Amino acid sequence: MNAEDLLAYGSVSAIGRELRARTLSTREAVAWYLARIEAFNRAGPGFERSAHDQSPRLADAQHADDELARGDDRGPLHGIPVLLKDNILTADGMPHRPAPPRLPTSCRNARRRSCAACVRPAPSCSARPT
Repeated sequence: MNAEDLLAYGSVSAIGRELRARTLSTREAVAWYLARIEAFNRAGPGFERSAHDQSPRLADAQHADDELARGDDRGPLHGIPVLLKDNILTADGMPHRPAPPRLPTSCRNARRRSCAACVRPAPSCSARPT
């Protein structure tokens, strides 16, 4: 499997194996994912916050590559690129949004058998998920 197919369709464990075998670098993986995100952003609704300064992402990727090259493996996710939703607060100052309001705990639609808001019905809710 070539690197593009691996990054697009491969499992996390398969990507991790290639990183540890040094046939793929974390920096290459991050650059590929950033380019893919940019392509999605140009094609329509996209990841609006992903354009936040990318140079630290590439520097972090290079740091992970350097650690793996030294044999400093921190675990199965070491070097695996991860995209976080923008409601996750990170220590690096990446812009974030507050989480959306919680779903209602009661359901006023007693006529329906189920209600999307009733993921975990409250005692006062007459609807039950199906």
